[in-house]
Amino acid sequence: STVHKIQRQAPRPQPEKTCSNTATSHTFVTMEGWEIFLSVSAGTVVAGYAANYAFKVWAKMAYKELLQNPATSCDIDAFVDTERNPVNYGKVVMAHKLRLGSRIPRTDSIPLETHESSHVPGLLVTRKTGTSSDPSYKNVTSIEEILSQKSKKTPVVVATIRMGFGHHRIAYSTCSWALKMGHPTIFHDLLNIESPESGLIKSTDDLYSKFSRYASEMGGVVEKLWGSMMLSGDADALRVANLTA
Repeated sequence: STVHKIQRQAPRPQPEKTCSNTATSHTFVTMEGWEIFLSVSAGTVVAGYAANYAFKVWAKMAYKELLQNPATSCDIDAFVDTERNPVNYGKVVMAHKLRLGSRIPRTDSIPLETHESSHVPGLLVTRKTGTSSDPSYKNVTSIEEILSQKSKKTPVVVATIRMGFGHHRIAYSTCSWALKMGHPTIFHDLLNIESPESGLIKSTDDLYSKFSRYASEMGGVVEKLWGSMMLSGDADALRVANLTA
């Protein structure tokens, strides 16, 4: 038999692989520091502009949706001059979200009844129908019956939000005037009506009191900024109040 010697062949040299990113990587590595800074800055500006544009588009759509949920005849944009006071959609929507969160407005009414005030003679005070059967509440009557009664004087309903003594002071002054003029007068305290809406008023009042206390404790710039925010009002503030109401 013939003996064949099997020689071990050396591996053939493989051709060098080219990478499409070689030139790019090499270029990036050799970029100067100022070039890298400019590239990153330009990318940040473009991303910020795109995010701002997307936010404005979303805010405009959200504002129009809020106006229709539920639809209301109180059109603030028709009341104010929109050319001089254009809508800041982002400001209005974010302020509304901060106040109400994910709460959905209700369209059903709350039945009300009145009883005589224990503090002011002749004044009627509202409450939710069936709230209490305490005999100390005198002459409990549905508000519809009071408003439908024939009288020489038109009934006056004074609504107030009990957020500090200032609101009550103005409301009671109005009630005193109406009673003196002989009008059947009903004092409608929104916090006195057991409902999710009164809970919203309470939480808003608590939030306001908390931030006011923090601003007072910090003082300086924070207190001045908070004060200017509470004293300033524009068409957008009116829009936010309308959506909240």
